Amino acid sequence: MKKKAILYPFCEEVLPAVRVFDGLQDCYEISGLVAPSGFGCVGMDAGYSCNHPEIGREVLGELPSEEDWDTLLLFEPRQQTEELYLEKYLEEAVSRRKEVVFLCTEENGIPEKIKKTVVACPKQVRVKACLSLPEEEGWQPQVHEPEIPVVLVGGLLQEADCGAVFTALAERFHRDGKRVAAFSGHPVGGLFGFYSLEHIWRNSELTEDDKVRKINLYINGMAEKSGAEIILLEAPTALMKYDDKALNGFGIQSYMLCQAAPPDYLIGCVPFDLADARMVSALSEDFSCRFGCGLCAVHVSNILLDFADSQQKQKIETLRANMKFVREKIEKEKESSEIPMFDVIGEGIEGLYERINGYA
Repeated sequence: MKKKAILYPFCEEVLPAVRVFDGLQDCYEISGLVAPSGFGCVGMDAGYSCNHPEIGREVLGELPSEEDWDTLLLFEPRQQTEELYLEKYLEEAVSRRKEVVFLCTEENGIPEKIKKTVVACPKQVRVKACLSLPEEEGWQPQVHEPEIPVVLVGGLLQEADCGAVFTALAERFHRDGKRVAAFSGHPVGGLFGFYSLEHIWRNSELTEDDKVRKINLYINGMAEKSGAEIILLEAPTALMKYDDKALNGFGIQSYMLCQAAPPDYLIGCVPFDLADARMVSALSEDFSCRFGCGLCAVHVSNILLDFADSQQKQKIETLRANMKFVREKIEKEKESSEIPMFDVIGEGIEGLYERINGYA
């Protein structure tokens, strides 16, 4: 029987995981989503956080008082903008004698308070990190390109539904019975059996050359160990610089990832205001030179850069438009675009999935 779990903190970056939650794991069922009041979605359907269609789950502002839950799934968001109160919810769950599972990409990044509570309450609190591959003594494999297909999901803005497309693809491959080695940088990915490269990206003792080499060995090692038929990668950063405000790290990490594991299929997530046939074609040509692979398909997101707000705050700010603009944009451009455009959020993953399966 599945354990009934509360997920905290709910925010827009974890909405993709909520959508596919039941399809990628069978240990927990979501009993509630809890968000700090500052996230702006308390009392609303979870889909509201991204101006997406409703998914039938209301976001709560506090842990439910009822006893109809067993476990608190706790994590630190990648894009933290508000006070999280992790300690408050951790202590409250422990006092209620609930199980607490702290989700992370690597155990070295656990907050000190969590570590102390794990030691003090080992039967109640535990850490679940993404799967890892320990290096055995004397293990000296050679760098080589993956021998199975590599699918890369990335975007012009990391927020442009990259996580949604990535998780939807992972779930669809899983439903089709295909063994996938999926690599994501989100801590919730550990629940789904995803792997993470964060322990390599964050290692300041490694040179850039060393990181590319270790990523290659790690991806190949995990794919071989798991018997995977497909490697699915979520780009660690946006694919390239968007403009002078959205620098996106200039896409350097994504370039390094493609050097380590050259993609056979590249799926781009594009803000709807840039989903122009000529623009998409130009991007595909650029990516062919930059990554060795052009776009095989595009997901059109309802996100766009809020240039005025970004100028004022001197940091990247985005907006979520009404989904109808996405549908209108695809209808307008689909006839003239050589690269097919999809709306994974509104229409589901089937069209894009079929494109990958039939792509030559």
